[in-house]
Amino acid sequence: MPQDFRSIERDMEHANEEQNPEPVGLLTPKDIAQRLSVSDAMVYKMVREGDLEADHIGSLVRIRTESYERLLDERSSRAR
Repeated sequence: MPQDFRSIERDMEHANEEQNPEPVGLLTPKDIAQRLSVSDAMVYKMVREGDLEADHIGSLVRIRTESYERLLDERSSRAR
């Protein structure tokens, strides 16, 4: 039984998503700590002091990828 083009397109998009998932855009404090080679406590301190913008989801803390990248840019510009 032939499929219509829309269902084929949907199937192809779904297959592409499985092979190349989009980045989530939210990082855990542990992710940031590992990337910066600092402790989790240091990351929480950076959030409290406003160096990293975080979203609080219940008791969870998540840092937006953009905030992490902005921090890296600021640090690299200071190092110059």
